[in-house]
Amino acid sequence: MPTELERRIAAQISCLKVPSNTLPPHDDEPRWWRMTRIAMWPAAIRLAMLAGQWQLPDHIDGPVPETDVQLDSFLAGLYPPGEIIERWLQIVNRQPWDLTEREADQWLEERIPNCDEGLAVVERTYFSISPTFSAIATGDVSD
Repeated sequence: MPTELERRIAAQISCLKVPSNTLPPHDDEPRWWRMTRIAMWPAAIRLAMLAGQWQLPDHIDGPVPETDVQLDSFLAGLYPPGEIIERWLQIVNRQPWDLTEREADQWLEERIPNCDEGLAVVERTYFSISPTFSAIATGDVSD
């Protein structure tokens, strides 16, 4: 069962949604916007880890069967894909942009291998995880 602190942190994270006209993948939107939406997740996870006084581990191990997963481990597992997108966005933001949206998308496609596929996977992951945070926040989780 989640602690009161875990429930409060999960309640805040469950609100982390940026509206879109479609379900993921958001391939109808510019890449920079998709990256911006995703880059909010690692920042929120870092804040949640600080609030819980937890540390992000240097290495993430896979799940261990038949053990309870603590919120800090769950957040730590969600962090790496968002951090990669966050780094991509930092590269993008260092560029002097006098490009059209289409040219910017082309620029990203040339520099980031499998950009669209990577964005789609992370979008689906973060979109689908919100109900889990809502369940943790309400305590509606099974033992």
